[in-house]
This record gives sequence, C-alpha cells and structure tokens, in this order.
Amino acid sequence: MNLAIEPELDLWIRDDLDPEAGTVGLVLRDLMSLPDATACETLVTEVPPQDLEVFPMTMATARAVVQRMREDKNVERRPLEWSVLWRDGAALPQWQAVVTEAEDSVRSASDVLRPGDLLVLDTSAQLLTSDVIKESGEDQGRAVPYEEFDGVVAVVTDPDELRRLAALEPDELHEKFLGETLTWPAGRDETDVPAWLVRRRVVTPDDESDDRSAWSVSRRVRLAEHNAAVAARAGALADGIGIEPEPATALVEAGSWHDVGKGDARFQRLLWRGDPGGREALAKSGGRSMPLGAVRRAWANAGLPTGWRHELASAAAYWEQAESDGIEPQLRDLVTRLVGTSHGRGRPLFDHDPATAGPDHPAALAELVGEGEWESLIARTDRQWGPWGTAYLEALLRASDCTISMEGK
Repeated sequence: MNLAIEPELDLWIRDDLDPEAGTVGLVLRDLMSLPDATACETLVTEVPPQDLEVFPMTMATARAVVQRMREDKNVERRPLEWSVLWRDGAALPQWQAVVTEAEDSVRSASDVLRPGDLLVLDTSAQLLTSDVIKESGEDQGRAVPYEEFDGVVAVVTDPDELRRLAALEPDELHEKFLGETLTWPAGRDETDVPAWLVRRRVVTPDDESDDRSAWSVSRRVRLAEHNAAVAARAGALADGIGIEPEPATALVEAGSWHDVGKGDARFQRLLWRGDPGGREALAKSGGRSMPLGAVRRAWANAGLPTGWRHELASAAAYWEQAESDGIEPQLRDLVTRLVGTSHGRGRPLFDHDPATAGPDHPAALAELVGEGEWESLIARTDRQWGPWGTAYLEALLRASDCTISMEGK
C-alpha cells in the first residue's frame, strides 16, 4: 500500500540506541576514463558502492583529505572534480556544484560531509599510507574489480569499444552477450557515444520492477507461451515440494492466468511499439533495453494511465471466467489472490477504481475494487490458508515467474 508516512525502520533494526560514530567511507573506482562528472554519477548510481570496497575514515580525516584535494594545484585534472558523494542510497545532486565553487565561497565541500556518507573517488587520489587513509597519505589505492560485484560481468568505459558496441543491432548484441543483460546510460542519444555500458549476468531472477516488467532479456516473448511456461514451472515446483493437491492446482491455474491482463490493447501497443496489427499478444517486448524515462514515455504514449496494474486486470479476467465456469469458491478465491498479488501489490487493496483498472472486464473490476470484494477475498484467504501459508504460495508463483523470465521465456 502507498502509506501517507513511510515508517522509520532504522530505530527497529539497530542493535542499540547509543549515538552512532561519525564515520565516512571512501570508495575508489577508475573514474577518469569517463567523460565528465555526470557520467561518474550515473555509473555509480547504476553500480552502487559495495561493502567490500569501502575504506572507513573519521569525519575529521574525511574533511581534512577533501580540503587538501580541493586546494591541491599540482594536478591537471583533480580527482575531486570526478567524485561522487553517496548518501542514503543515492548520489547527492549538489555535490559537484559545491566542489567547483570558488575557494573563497561561503560553502566548503568538506562541510557538506555527514556521518554515513560514502565518497567515491578516482584511484589517482593520493590518500593512503599502508592501505590506511591518512591526512598526509601519499599512496594511491586500487579499485575493486567490477567482476567481483554480485552479478556484474564488466563495465565498459573505453570510447572506441563503446562506439563499436553502440553501432550493433539488438540481435547482434544478444548473440554477442548471451546470458547477459546490458545497461546503457539513461536518456542517451543514439547518435552519440555512450559514456559507459554495464554488463551483468542473468543469474538472478528478474525482479519485474514496474518499469522493466514489459521487456525481456532476449527476444519477444508470446503471452500464451509465457503463461504456459510459468504454469508448468509452478506445477513442477509444487510436485517437487510435495504440497497438497488444492494449493498445487491453484498454483498451476494462477500461472496460466498471471499475465492475461497484458492482453490489454494499450499494453500491446507498448510492447509492439506501435499498432500490433492483429499480431499475437506479447508478454514481453524484446530488443535493446530502454532507459527508464523512455519506458515511461512509451507507457504514456500507449495510453496507459500511471499506476495501471496488469495483474489486477489478470485477476479480474480469472474472477470473471471462474464464476461462469462454476469453480469452487475456495479455489476461486485463492487463484484470484495469487494472480493479483503476483507482482507484490494488492495487500490488502489496490489503489484503483474500476475505471482506472479497466477498461476490460468491467463487471469483475466493479465487484473486486468497486464494491470491496478484493479486500474481503484477501481476508478470506488469510483465514483459510494463514498469512504465512498465502505468503509461501505467493513466493512459489513468484519464483516460477522470475525463473521463466530469467530464461528469456
């Protein structure tokens, strides 16, 4: 649910309530090969700092070394001007503005630092003495290879290599980097050489985030084939685990229906990137992955309202069909719940009215989200199967969907 105020979890997951020590972390990366500070920021955002590459330092040391680098006139291209300040899981937008201000400015880069920050610098920065950060350190450090990061194959920053790869067609890239996903900078101009390319292994399930759930790591995926594959995988998981027949049947049925809502004409325009022209419905589009901004523009151009959920349309489609087929109410409730929660939403309700959730299956949507039947269904299945039991079944369906998507099916 979208909460009015997000809870502060830090209080509940800390070991004690003593004040935290004021420390800043230093992360060394090879940044000078990038064209500018903006490219550094976008790359660090795409591949965030990892625990294994952090050098700890006190606030006093951090401020001293930052001030020393800012005053250093002996280098032509100062590392601080290619740096990124990482705070609360994101790059601090105003960091470079402070770094490039005149030295007599009221603001100082060292004063911007706060406990818990991570300062990402190029490896040319001379800050270490015997691998320990010192105010008077004169040694350079080494960056942790990107290959040691979870799931990362490589990060390409060489302009010649980037120019060659950017000129390849989607099918050529797919054949060249089988089993990998490629991420380019968001909003890049197709005519320019991109600043970087991140290559990742397809070894972890695709989290099917809202902006990426329509794109495959390989070629186009037909909707009927994807639903059938997920149903088969759910059945195989249920057999392997040995769960009871009724929930096993519900898992297979939910797999068959979980993406039916993607058959919406607007969603098909999004996937086909234009009028489908009577072609078979897709579950995922293929080709080069799109930047998030481009995905959102394509979503709006297809006529889809912000926040529209295809899994709610899928749940309505099943609810409607199950009623006409006379499916036993307990099974109908469970399958509908599994379909509707297959992307982590809908507990205990969707932020939708029937018009927003439509236009397909209006009668079922009017009942589910217009008359409150969805919330009642969630409560009924929780009573019948228990909250842990329903969560377990949801996880099995999710695993089926993610692993099939991971395999490009």
